[in-house]
Amino acid sequence: IQQGGDAGQAMTANDAYDLGVNAINDGKFDAAVQAFHTVLEKQPHNRGALFNLATAFYSLKNADSLTVVARQLVEAEPLNQSNLRLLAQGFQLNKQQDSVVKYVTRLIGLPATIDISKFQPTGSGALLSGQATGLQAQDPTGSKSLPPQALTLVFEFQNDSGAVVDTKEVPIKALAPKETQDFSLEASGEGIVDYRYHRKK
Repeated sequence: IQQGGDAGQAMTANDAYDLGVNAINDGKFDAAVQAFHTVLEKQPHNRGALFNLATAFYSLKNADSLTVVARQLVEAEPLNQSNLRLLAQGFQLNKQQDSVVKYVTRLIGLPATIDISKFQPTGSGALLSGQATGLQAQDPTGSKSLPPQALTLVFEFQNDSGAVVDTKEVPIKALAPKETQDFSLEASGEGIVDYRYHRKK
């Protein structure tokens, strides 16, 4: 990537992703940002590249860029502990204390963190799998532990224009801290390239 020009054009998304990961491990965060931007140019819905880009921005203390990218992650996956933490860190770097409090309150109140391990469009739909891990949720003051709580995730599968093609619900039982629940689902419909979810009210 640092060579630029034709080499950058010929690079595959996987090559750029590997370069970005290696750059983060080597502490070369500017190079990592370039690499993950290259991935996202070729694969705009690559959630792993977006997360790693946010991580690189945090290491560079680039608060504005971190906040923009972390907000995209939280909007798509609002019950992921790492996403919420990155967004709170972005606001902290920018000294936006009200927003820090808002997202730290959400973070400590999570009954479980949701990690998506696989998302694979199939042409006629998509396959998705993940894991919920129970957390010790606390009240907004952080002084009182809350009991485990069941919840339902509503997944929306989107096409390239952002329109929702299919919707699936996933019930998550009340999980004790560190207890896990695996889940998988299959969406139907042509043109699915991305997903998001929210907690059913």
